[in-house]
Amino acid sequence: MSDSTHKSGFAPEEVGPQPAKRRTLPFVFTPEMWTGLVTRLGLSHRRAQMAEYICRGYSHERIATETGLSVNTVRMHMRHLYRQMSVRDRVGVVVRLVLAAREAESEDVVKAEVPSGGV
Repeated sequence: MSDSTHKSGFAPEEVGPQPAKRRTLPFVFTPEMWTGLVTRLGLSHRRAQMAEYICRGYSHERIATETGLSVNTVRMHMRHLYRQMSVRDRVGVVVRLVLAAREAESEDVVKAEVPSGGV
């Protein structure tokens, strides 16, 4: 077995790329949509920041590193965010954001359908 051969007997390029340990999720909201959601939900700057990191799939440790906060402070901000959004966990935050985005989108459609002169 040569130095460039994997222990499976295949060359590394034949084995395929190794998956990353942690993937960063793409942010699904446009900047305009995000600003509208933050306003709609009444999130402070820090809570909006925590919600964004949740949507990106960041761990508490990664958020702490990104923000320069301690992990315990990040957990405290998360608890406050969960309470404000009436959810129990990270998944609830994402679901609440998606539902709020859908609501906003459907309201925009209704406003577009109503004639400017009223009904």
